[in-house]
Amino acid sequence: MDKLTNYRQTIKKILTEHDYLANRSSKKKYETCLVFDETHDHYLWMSVDWVNQKRINNTHVHIRIKNEKIYIEEDW
Repeated sequence: MDKLTNYRQTIKKILTEHDYLANRSSKKKYETCLVFDETHDHYLWMSVDWVNQKRINNTHVHIRIKNEKIYIEEDW
């Protein structure tokens, strides 16, 4: 397995595990979603929902791969 493929699989696995654990919590307030763009190597974990007629759209984690390096762009 090449380095880039390994990075992609590892990032997706970690974000999927975090999403699963967050959705099991009794304190869950918002719907979450995962966005995996392997073409441009951007990976996001987000909350999206409506609360009291207000739109919720928060990025919890944004990871990208560039020049064979992993960049954590956002981590809440």
